Amino acid sequence: MADSKTWRRLHPRKGNDGKRRGGVLRPLLWGSALLYICLTAIVRALVPPPQAIGLQGAQYNAEFLRFHHDDSWLDEFGNRHLSQELFDEVFTMIGQAETFILLDMFLFNAWQGPVPESHRALSTELTDALIAQKKRYPSMRIILITDPINTVYGGLRSPHIENLRNAQINVVLTDLSRLQDSNPAWSGFWRLAISPFGNSESQLLPNPFGQGRVSLRSYLALFNFKANHRKLLVADHAGETLHAYVGSANPHDGSSAHRNVGVSFSGPAVLDLLDGERELLKMSSADSAWRTLDEWQAEWFRSGEPESNPMPAAGAGEAAILAGSPRVQVLSESRIHDAVLAALEQAGSGDAIALAMFYLSDRQIIQSLKAASSRGASVRVMLDVNTDAFGRQKNGVPNRPVAAELVSAGMQVRWCATTGEQCHAKWLHVSLGSDPGSAPDFVPASRRASTRARPSTSMPAKLLAKPAERTPASIRDDDPARAAGEHVFVLGSANFTRRNLLDLNMETSVLIRTAHDDVLADEMIEFFDDQWNNRDGRIYTRDYAEHADDSLLLTLQYRLMEWSGLSTF
Repeated sequence: MADSKTWRRLHPRKGNDGKRRGGVLRPLLWGSALLYICLTAIVRALVPPPQAIGLQGAQYNAEFLRFHHDDSWLDEFGNRHLSQELFDEVFTMIGQAETFILLDMFLFNAWQGPVPESHRALSTELTDALIAQKKRYPSMRIILITDPINTVYGGLRSPHIENLRNAQINVVLTDLSRLQDSNPAWSGFWRLAISPFGNSESQLLPNPFGQGRVSLRSYLALFNFKANHRKLLVADHAGETLHAYVGSANPHDGSSAHRNVGVSFSGPAVLDLLDGERELLKMSSADSAWRTLDEWQAEWFRSGEPESNPMPAAGAGEAAILAGSPRVQVLSESRIHDAVLAALEQAGSGDAIALAMFYLSDRQIIQSLKAASSRGASVRVMLDVNTDAFGRQKNGVPNRPVAAELVSAGMQVRWCATTGEQCHAKWLHVSLGSDPGSAPDFVPASRRASTRARPSTSMPAKLLAKPAERTPASIRDDDPARAAGEHVFVLGSANFTRRNLLDLNMETSVLIRTAHDDVLADEMIEFFDDQWNNRDGRIYTRDYAEHADDSLLLTLQYRLMEWSGLSTF
């Protein structure tokens, strides 16, 4: 009997012991989770996130306006072809500047994924162009604003940034901690417990974006899922006018073959771009850069003669649109969202909507598209498949489940036909009122005449002062321009996602309004219709059925990621 008791003491039953351990671990796990939730709530109360920063300019008559697009397509043998304009325009603008250049660009590096994109070394081209122009005009002020992702949040040196700084070019890394929290479950804790310690050049982990190794704190900063996602340029033209560019393309080698869109323009709207960048510089505590901007702008205005450049009077914009002249409005962050919803809400029977988008996930926009379709508007949506990211494979979230939802609501969807590159454009067209261009088989005047019409390239007089009143116009039911028929375009850096449109990322897009007979509108409609219809034997897009996926699991994944912020889109 004693022996059996001794045996039981020395060899207890594993099942009961496992139950005892499980009984202890489960409360610990639940308690830890509850403690984390409580700490997150407390931290957010003690360290509240910053306020929203969305800016909206006025709608101004565009004195000079051109549309640019980078395209990719396949021939009948499956070979990829590229046609590009965006960075050619950027480098031309840089080469024509004499006194001032300001760039704000998200991705600015040479990093490549597992499958390198060898098309173009855009990061080096941009670095060389800026340094060359600084050498040509030593007194020129140049400011480059970019995202800290290009140093993996302080964990890796950027040779391009170092070369620019060595050339006396002011480089500003955006202070993302001043942005609202995209991933609130993590960012409050990070801001209090990790951010104060900065980063180091430790090489503990591989660079998640390309070559090199970085610290653990680089990864922890990445989980905030924040970005200055803008892609814009403001520069003088031969010292005589201000010219601006807003687009969707990055000076990033791995992105150099992507499809993208952009516009360049001059006129008073350029000043609104500078206002937005000034706020960003102040937010990032870049005192030297924003003072440089203020000093240059004061000198610029003093150097001109006001009588040579009367600014438009309040209300002049509506007369311009009725006369056929386009209007441009600068928008950032949530103001982009407001403008898109306002345009979609106007569309009904006889109107047409065309959308080319890299990421589409915002629930309000999706519901607005469905509502416009139910009112009788024609809706065509061209999407990236979301399966390629710099040589890494993805599962199609968010676009594949969103496309299934749109198709089930009666809308037309086509997929971009890509081979590693991304369909990276962010472009919306809403045609309001009677317009032949809304039909899928519309052939614009430029194609019928076998010439590619372009707006006038004559440069306007120097901008000298802001108008006294800058009340933004809006899209209204009683707008006389709408009664006569008009096109509304929105394009720029912002994907149609929660993160891009609700004051989380920093974004800049432009809204363009034109009459139906405007040459620029013809060209922008032609851009979309060529790709939708695979014109001239070029394969730009494929049928929806080729990548259709209406699985519940994918839909739930998309909805959870969009709602929670635990996503990269």
